[in-house]
This record gives sequence, C-alpha cells and structure tokens, in this order.
Amino acid sequence: MYCVTERLLHVDLSTVTVTEEKIPADIYRKYIGGRGLAAKLMLDMVEPGIDPLSEKNVLIFSVGPAAGTGLQGSDRICLAAKSPLTGLLFNCSMGGIFASTFKSAGFDALAIKGKAGSPKYLLLGWNGVEILDAGAIIGKSPREVLTYFSDKYKNFEVCTVGVAGENLVSYAGIFHPRLKGRGGIAGRGGIGAIMASKNLKAIVIEKEVVVANKKTIAVASEDKFKEIRVDVGKKLIQNVKHFTNFGTAAGVKMINDLGAMATRNLDDEVFEKARDICGESLKERFYKKNIACNNCPVACGKLCDIDGKLVKGPEYETLYSMGSMVGVGDLGSIIRASDLCDQYGLDTITMGVSIAFAIECFLQGYLTKDQTGGLELRFGDPDLILELIAKTANLEGIGKLLAKGTRKMAEILGGDTWKYAYQVKGLELAGHSPRALKVMAVGYATGTRGGSHQDTRPRYAPDFKVFDGKEALAVSTQNLSAIGDSLIQCRFLMEASFGPVLSETYTELLEAMMGWKMDVAELNEIGARIWHAERQFNVREGVSRECDSLPYKVTHEKIKSGPLEGEFVPPAKLEEMLDEYYRLRSCDSNGIPQSDALLNTK
Repeated sequence: MYCVTERLLHVDLSTVTVTEEKIPADIYRKYIGGRGLAAKLMLDMVEPGIDPLSEKNVLIFSVGPAAGTGLQGSDRICLAAKSPLTGLLFNCSMGGIFASTFKSAGFDALAIKGKAGSPKYLLLGWNGVEILDAGAIIGKSPREVLTYFSDKYKNFEVCTVGVAGENLVSYAGIFHPRLKGRGGIAGRGGIGAIMASKNLKAIVIEKEVVVANKKTIAVASEDKFKEIRVDVGKKLIQNVKHFTNFGTAAGVKMINDLGAMATRNLDDEVFEKARDICGESLKERFYKKNIACNNCPVACGKLCDIDGKLVKGPEYETLYSMGSMVGVGDLGSIIRASDLCDQYGLDTITMGVSIAFAIECFLQGYLTKDQTGGLELRFGDPDLILELIAKTANLEGIGKLLAKGTRKMAEILGGDTWKYAYQVKGLELAGHSPRALKVMAVGYATGTRGGSHQDTRPRYAPDFKVFDGKEALAVSTQNLSAIGDSLIQCRFLMEASFGPVLSETYTELLEAMMGWKMDVAELNEIGARIWHAERQFNVREGVSRECDSLPYKVTHEKIKSGPLEGEFVPPAKLEEMLDEYYRLRSCDSNGIPQSDALLNTK
C-alpha cells in the first residue's frame, strides 16, 4: 500500500520480547492511521477495567500516512493509552521529527505492554530492536537525556519522560527534545506516567539506520501530491502569518478582548494584565528566533531569552493556565514556569488549572496551612507557582495532592470543592471558554478525551450567545479532528490549508497519497467511526450521559464582565444539546452508541 508499512511492532517489557504483526490492509481504509489506528488497537488490546498504571495497559505509538511524505505539518505521531488522570482512552499528537524517523525505520505503529524489571530504554538501531539499561538517565530531565544520548549515538532522535513521569504524576507527558529545531510534547492525560510505569525511560531511533534501511515512502500520484503541496504552501503564507509572527500566543489579546479568557479559576473571563503576557509583548521583550517542526514553513515556536538562557517560549494554553488562570501577569515568570514544567515533564494546562483550583480551595477554607506546608496560597504570586510546580513533580508536601489533578483533589478535599474544579471527565479544560463558545460547551461535554480543545474545535464566530446548531458543529469538528489526527497533520496547518470542515480537499489529498477514491460522506463516516471506537472504549470504563457534563461554574455562574457579561450554559440547555448531539451520533438517550456497525472490520 502507498504511504504505509503495514507493520506493527510489539514490545513486551515483562517478558523482554519483541515481535511484529502485519496490520490488515482494510484497517487503513476504515481508520486511516494515527489516532484512528490507535483507537482500534486500544479497543482490541486493552481489557476493560484495568488500572492504567498496571502492566496490562498498552502504550501505542502510531503514525499516519502523511508522515514522511513531505506534506507540510505532517511530522506528527499519535501516542495513546488508558489515562491515569481520566481513567479513559487518551491520545496525544506529538510534533518534531520523531514521526518520520519512526516511519522511515519501517513501522506504522508500536505497542508497548508489560513492565521491565529495572529502568530501560528502547533502541531501534543497528542490531534491530533492543531493550537496554537506562539506570544512568533516571532522574534526568528531557534535555539531560538528550545530552546523554548525544555522547552515546552520533545521529538519533529520542522521546523520554522527566522526573514527574518517573514519580507517576497523573499528568506527566512524553517529551521529544532536539538539539536543533523544534521538538514535540505529548503533554496531556498522563501519557508520560504510563511510559514510566513500565520502567521505560526513553525510546531512541538511530538515524543512520533509518537512512541505510529507508524505503521510499511512495504516494499514489506524485504529480497530484506535488500540486497539493504547492497549493498548501500558498495558503499557509496567506492564512497563518499571525502564528509565524507571534506563535499561538497571538491568541491572548484576541481572546481576552472577546471576554473569553478564564481568569483566577474562572472568577471572570477578562484578565486585566492580558496585554502584559500577549504574543506581541513576548516578541518585543524575550523573542530570539522562530523554531519549527520538521517540514513546517510556519515556525510557530518561539525561542526566548530568559535569565541568560534560551528556552522554548510558552504557547497560548500556558499563558492561560500559568497566567490568567492563576492571576499572574508577569511574562518572565510565566516563561520560567513553562520551562520548569518542560524540565520536569509536566502538562502545563493541568498543572496551572490544578494550582488555580488549590488556591480557591485555600481561600474558601478547604485547604489549610497545615496541609500546604505553611504556604499562603493566593492568586498573582509567580514565586508560589514555581514552588508548587517543583513540589508537584517531586511529590513533596502539597505537591502530592496537586499531582492528582483537580477531580481527584476535589474527591479528597470533599465539601463543595467539586464546584471549583474546572474539568470534564477528569481532564482540566483548555483556554477556550465554554461559557463564551457554545460549540465548546457541547464539545467539551462529549469529547472522548474530556476537557480538550483538540476534539471539538473552537470557532470564534460572532454568534456567541446562540446555542442552536452548535451540536452539529461539534460533530462536524470532532470528525474533522479525528481525520486530521489520523493523517496526521498539525491542526493549525490542516485547518489553514485544507479548511475548517471536511471537504473534497481532504478526499483529494487521500487519493493523491493512498489512491483511495472516496466522497466527503465516506470521510465523515471514518471520522464518526473513530469517535465511536473511542466512545465504545470509554463506555466499557463506565462513561454514560452523566459523565457528559460541564464544570459547575460554567453551568451556574455567569461571566461577570466584558463583552460577554452574563453568558453561561444553563443545565437545562446542556441537556437539550446532549439530546440533539446523541441523535446525530446514533446514541441512545444515555449516550451509548446503539450499534457497533461502524466498528465492524470484517
């Protein structure tokens, strides 16, 4: 087949065995690759009810057909497992250059199960696949791991966990550090804790082996594919200049001006210091140069100079979670917090939102100084944020509580603390307000990952106060995201070049790459199939209508000020939206898919 190897590599760390399996060709037409393939593998390989941190959980690495083809923004790999934070299926898309390196080594997917008897790293090298001792890199940050392997291997790519992952913090990520260019992060859902729970510190691919063994990743129509790439390049020049100039930090000013930027644990949605932490300020004060993933002309990453060292600048989501959400308006402090999370291997969104939750619990009397180790928790204290990050990664004092995420923190603290937890299905919400964006209200509630903005996509249209039609828009953008994460292509480049809805531009791409002739209806069916596979996995874990909820503050407290003052999502309105959403998704009134016909691959 074009653009796929059909090879699945199995690694069992308990038995120290490595085997291969051929992926049936029809699976690609039904799931494409990447996220879709990962969902199918998780359904088949993971039994219901397992502890996410047990040997029975499986960690999936899966590339899509676009990886290694040279399509702009396609050097991405999907990582999936049952999440220790949510208890549900979780997937992340990681950029950099690891995806094309992995695919050029000859594989479409990697499934890791079991647990090694001592710390190990996985090497795809000259001697095939090896499981080697990692004792020398335990306790090291992703950067330090990169330095260690730089002395050991001449030319390689690596992904690894940090100290937070080793300590099984429930929102530790997997990091792909690089010496040059932009690396990647599979940051959310505790994927890093899964990897570390298996006593696996890192995965290394020797690039000389890739070059020596590389088979050309052919496309079905070279002429058509080249034409598409040229067209994509032109559209990116027109549509993503703001990302090239300011990165995703460009969103701070725009979203705050709309009155939709969560502030001090959702007390309001207008942050008075937004202009101090926006992309324009970042570029003026700390910017050094742009950095990009492989095959990306946009270069949305910003390398910043802080305290005499160069670090990756914060994305919009970090400026929200470590900025407005905790009331910090000092940009230098947010950069330090972002970098510290990178060093420890932590998801900045859940970390910041968990801190904001803890601060409100302290102010409301549910947390005492005895519990915080004498710390006075308050909004707007940048030094406190840095201290809490370190305590969380190292499981020290109050950090043991913070390491659990807001849902479990609320369960432990009890009382009305659940009302302060900004989470859905255990995942802290990203910085796109469901009170302001009604599509995100139904989207967060029904997203298979929980509070992720990468399932339903935010649409900053003028009809902020209108609920009607948002259910269909949520379904449409969820299908779009499922297809994009299965190709896989960067969300920004995908939407800017192929469009914000599934259309003929996507079917033409798949025909040029894979030789498939399909219409938009079939493409939407594939997107729906991927959602259904993930939903079926979650239903096995107990998900039903009552889990398709929103945070209390979203449904009971109105935005206090700004252009969208008074907006919220009344509980009755959410129930109406769920009824319509379930109808569109062929689910019963409890949110359970009525048929598994979409999942049938026989």
